[in-house]
Amino acid sequence: MKIAIVTNFFYEGRFGGTEKYCYELMRAYQRKNIETVWLCPNFDTDATISGISADGIPYIKFAAMDVKTGDKGLVRASFLSVLEAQQVTVVHFHEFGGPEGSSPTLVKLAKQNNYKCFVTYHLIEYTCATADLHYLRSERCNGFIDVTRCTRCLMSHKLPDHLKFFSKYPLLIPPLVLQRFSTVQTSIAGKIEQLKTVATSADKIISLTDWFKDVLTINGVPTQKIATIRQGYISAPNISYQTDTNEKKDYCYLGRVVRDKGIFDVIAAFMQKGMERFKLDIYGPDHSFGKVAELIKNVGNIEYKGIVAQDSVPGVLSKYKTLIVPSIVAEMASLTIVDAHLVNTSVIVSDVPGNVEMANNYGNSLAFPTGDNKKLAEMIIKIEAGTLLFPQKKPQQSNTFDVVADEHLKVYAA
Repeated sequence: MKIAIVTNFFYEGRFGGTEKYCYELMRAYQRKNIETVWLCPNFDTDATISGISADGIPYIKFAAMDVKTGDKGLVRASFLSVLEAQQVTVVHFHEFGGPEGSSPTLVKLAKQNNYKCFVTYHLIEYTCATADLHYLRSERCNGFIDVTRCTRCLMSHKLPDHLKFFSKYPLLIPPLVLQRFSTVQTSIAGKIEQLKTVATSADKIISLTDWFKDVLTINGVPTQKIATIRQGYISAPNISYQTDTNEKKDYCYLGRVVRDKGIFDVIAAFMQKGMERFKLDIYGPDHSFGKVAELIKNVGNIEYKGIVAQDSVPGVLSKYKTLIVPSIVAEMASLTIVDAHLVNTSVIVSDVPGNVEMANNYGNSLAFPTGDNKKLAEMIIKIEAGTLLFPQKKPQQSNTFDVVADEHLKVYAA
């Protein structure tokens, strides 16, 4: 058996959850002496390049465009050529992009050429255009993709405030706005078609959570086509980690420093009156274009601490009493939440799908209304005063990535 892990990009830094997951899965396969290769498109070039990353991951970036003609259809031929040359037997897609990159079309193509094909959805945005599973930003959504309903919801996010009225009454939309509305409808319909292509072509779709399995089934994916393999943790707890809660202090945010991850909400919470007594440390690559640095430059209780190496995450988390995961979009299955519980660090999460399931599974967690920085601040003040306690429960058994790899191998062999 030789396994190809396919994504739309290959980043050696691996700051995102998908990249971390694929990396840890490949390392687990390597420990089991199973051949693997990481594949992704080499955009805007007809060159196929290969190499081994600094941490030992073999990768191939396959040609994605004929530079002479501009034809981006080359990606399909070069993809198949690499699979054949590498003698791959299992192709597992973990990320999709546009039609010129890793896409459901490549899943269909690989299956037509008799490869075993598998797909793991790491992001809800493949099925939910707004990625938050809240209809019109208020009502919790079950994830069913309906062109009319989803278009109205997406328009409510995209239209300026003075045009929000039209998201509920599309027949009254002026011609110039209607053109944009039609584009949105097309994008929603495209999600339905892409899911159908994956459901038809893949041998199995891997779900990391129960709630996303429900999203898949409500959208017509047969239950026998779905396998649930739960999130693993990056590294086992080490005896040098600080697990004594009496020695822990302060709060931390760890993840990409970007709006969708809720960074501005958590900063706003710690800038509320009465919160100046509590310290927040922020870790992760700053994708806010300097906005976060500007916000906190004169704030004494908030500090940006920089980027944390992947293997150092549990050790960093172990120093804090509470991790805050304030995402405003749905999270599939946060690795950071798993690591926090492994080192006995409590977690406060926003109540988006994914966060809540992970928090419920592992215990020692509380949830606040998504985007509500005042409620978050009130919660922390109550925790510090001892009037609000973290629920104590026996956590779900955590899997190492060696166990996650074994579960994948069982699915591949079935």
